[in-house]
Amino acid sequence: MNLTADNVTRKLFFAACGWIFGLLLFYNFTVKTAAAVIIAVGFLTAVIFMRKLKFVCLMTVSACAALAFFSGFNALIKDKITELDGQEITIVGSITDYSYIGSDTVRITVKGEIYGAGKATISFYTSDQSFDYYDKVTVTGEVKQIENTLSFSGEDYYQSLGIYLQGSGTAECEKSNECSNILLRSIKHFRDYTVNRIYAVCDSQSAAFLAATLCSDKSHISSQTKSDIYRAGLGHLFAVSGTHVVMLTAFLLPIFSRLFNSKRIRSFAMLIFIWSFAVFAGGSISVVRACIMTSVSLLSAFFNRESDSANSLGAAAILITLNCPYAITSVSFVMSFAASFAFGVISPALCKGRARSSAARTAVSYICVNTCTFPICAVFFSEISIVSALTNLLLIPLATLTLSLSYAFTITGSVFTPVIYIAQLLAELILKICSLVTASPISYIGTMNASLLVFIGIFTAAVLCLFAVKRPSKPKREILLCCEFYILLCAAAEIISMLPIDNTLLVYPDDDGYCAVILTDEYAIVFDMDNHANLSYTLAREIEAAHLSNAYVFISTEAPFTSCVYEDELSAKAIYFSPTYADEIDSIYLIAQRTADLGEYTVSFTDESFVITNETTEISLSSEKIIIGGKEYDASGFFGLSEFSLE
Repeated sequence: MNLTADNVTRKLFFAACGWIFGLLLFYNFTVKTAAAVIIAVGFLTAVIFMRKLKFVCLMTVSACAALAFFSGFNALIKDKITELDGQEITIVGSITDYSYIGSDTVRITVKGEIYGAGKATISFYTSDQSFDYYDKVTVTGEVKQIENTLSFSGEDYYQSLGIYLQGSGTAECEKSNECSNILLRSIKHFRDYTVNRIYAVCDSQSAAFLAATLCSDKSHISSQTKSDIYRAGLGHLFAVSGTHVVMLTAFLLPIFSRLFNSKRIRSFAMLIFIWSFAVFAGGSISVVRACIMTSVSLLSAFFNRESDSANSLGAAAILITLNCPYAITSVSFVMSFAASFAFGVISPALCKGRARSSAARTAVSYICVNTCTFPICAVFFSEISIVSALTNLLLIPLATLTLSLSYAFTITGSVFTPVIYIAQLLAELILKICSLVTASPISYIGTMNASLLVFIGIFTAAVLCLFAVKRPSKPKREILLCCEFYILLCAAAEIISMLPIDNTLLVYPDDDGYCAVILTDEYAIVFDMDNHANLSYTLAREIEAAHLSNAYVFISTEAPFTSCVYEDELSAKAIYFSPTYADEIDSIYLIAQRTADLGEYTVSFTDESFVITNETTEISLSSEKIIIGGKEYDASGFFGLSEFSLE
């Protein structure tokens, strides 16, 4: 990559590369090991790139600074907070978010000061007191350190948000009548009002889609709809980011141009609005990244400097990780920055002086983005969308128009309903196309069998592609070469996805019973043993990762309630069985003759246990014990995910 672009030196970008490198080393290794790696890599790079010595030194110094910062952050902030694990604490602060759980119980997120431990953000369960955003409160309760579980990677998720403790049990909360930030409260009230108005006007799934694209609220989207959208390669619409901020700027800039003659005043007004939008959209990493990059561009007007995508991206990476260095562990961080780097840096470099038409530049941009994000999807989501480039070219214009109409509806105070009616029709069309496109199994590829191999293969192909396109030649030839590489990646991934899945039994323990799932080449068999669907989310993700579209769910107790929870989570087509029903009730079937023939496997119910047999194996599952091939296990003796091969 060029060190300069249009006379803009990319020092900030290279400093950010060194910074992120240092953070990643500290996260994965000890301080001494990380420091040794930085020195060794810096020395080797300096020898190889002697002519660019100042950039090598910049990256090395930046990496060392990141190492020192991460170490100090842990010692001065995180460790002090996590030392309170198991203790009763009192935190004085304000409520940044709240949700009603039921039975007059509310879950509140409090950001404030813990005496002797500094500032922290902690979630508590407490009795309902008609809370509101940014109410000042004093909360006393026992806290515990967040840990990863089978059902949710809590530590990995919350660390990236700067949250290290959560309340244990019900806390005592004393609320004052004061508000700590009336502006932020007003923005969140406006968001809630807008979302409620959308749901009041539109059909459920269309409203859920519009709310998700507008402010990243995915809570009401069905599992099937969400799966269709992600498999179609449009999941980035839910990650409120650059597209949303650019469109907001396009909406407001003509208005501000008429109101203010000064470019600096216009830029300052835009800064206020885009950061208000960041609060409106939930403050996710992707939207914060987009707002920082836009802010850098707007602030360049104050200093008569040119903005550059690479430098803006570097500034965003440094600022986000300065707030919380654990942000580097977030999938949102990795995906957002990879896509932005591909779209804002790689694609313009490839198109410069070559692809002159808008259609050619758009095609190259989508290919670059897909190539850079494919390895991440393969590792983190165990799926790759084959049709993403096509669906993006076809549906992004529709989604952009839909988002524009949603903006218009929001800005007019959510009273101009004809606008949102049109947005609803477009949303229904987008959802319908996604459903049709992903109905075919060739539209997406499961990478569960060889995610690392897929990652290495795609990364290698991407590097070869970039080097090939870098050579000066005719634009049409280069674009054709990109398309050929794209097809090659898809074909290679498809071949890998065809590798057979070894029949496997997975046992998931929980405080309430346990769940077991058998994965085959064609379907999944789920057994809910007194678990009441507590692990439904985990099982749904496991089935999706195995690229299976059919499931059989056997429920030991409370079948009506349990089946409803699974229906909300499973995107795979499921058939439900329970030994406690004599007839078909609510799509739950009695095991006919106390036996269900599923082809390769037969499931029967005997003396409060499920017996699963095939040609080689017999398995017995009951509340107290698990018997696999004659070997008996205590059902309460499983403390983590256990895997048994059935081959």
